[in-house]
Formats: sequence, C-alpha cells, structure tokens
Amino acid sequence: MNVAEYSCDVKTVRFHLTYELGEQLRLPPVRVAKARGSEKDLPSCAHWPHNVRPTGYYKGAFITPEDQGRAGDIDAEDEADRGADQANIDKERSATLIALAAAVRNFRRVWPDGTDETVANIMPSLDRTDRRRLMEFLRAARDLDIEL
Repeated sequence: MNVAEYSCDVKTVRFHLTYELGEQLRLPPVRVAKARGSEKDLPSCAHWPHNVRPTGYYKGAFITPEDQGRAGDIDAEDEADRGADQANIDKERSATLIALAAAVRNFRRVWPDGTDETVANIMPSLDRTDRRRLMEFLRAARDLDIEL
C-alpha cells in the first residue's frame, strides 16, 4: 500500500495502515474511528493496537480503561508500602543516632583532648582533606555531651 495513493483525511489513512499492519502482525481487525455500519462491533482503530492485544500483553506498562480501577488499588498499595518503608527508615535513623551518641561518649572516655594527631595517624591512608575533616569531627565529638 502506498499512503500517497490516498487523497482522504488522516483518520482514513490511519485506519488503512492499522488494517494492513494488523494483518501482517496477525492482530484482530479494527473499524474506522466512528462506530457505524456492519463493522460497528469491532474495536476502533483510534486505540489500535492496545485494544486488540490479549489481556496482560503489556505486563502493566499500559493501563487500559478497564484496568483503571485496579490501577488505583495498585497505587494505594504502593503508597502503603512507601509509608511502611519510611517508618522503617525513621526507626533505623533513630537507632543509628543513638548508637552514634553512645560511640561519642565512649570516644571521649578513651581519647581525651590532645590525642587528635594520634587518632589521625592510626589511619595513614587518609588524604590531607579527610584527615582534616576527621580531626574536626573528633573535636566536635568531644564537645558533644548527650545523655542517653
């Protein structure tokens, strides 16, 4: 078929293209966009090929109007899962913060003021920037006094 042969509107050309491609792909036939005549019971070419593919063909990547209600349920389930995940993250953050505060208390006990260089020298692989950041962190840790 040569599209240039048609001197009609775009909808008619779309119908003929979907008809010929559908035959080659062995998809069920479709009708022109408006439902009339003997072909009015066929699916519309306007929604081709989605409306002639078997159920589940797109594996959830394309939501049909029939699946819209189910899609809302899926969104609600996803939202509930995200809420539960966020609650778990919040608990984990709290536990981590408590563990960090306990480690700071232990650090202050074991490494008193003036031992910064010794601590930094324990990790010789640190570059100059990381060594400086570690020293700043350790000084800040000594100033932190949190009771658990």
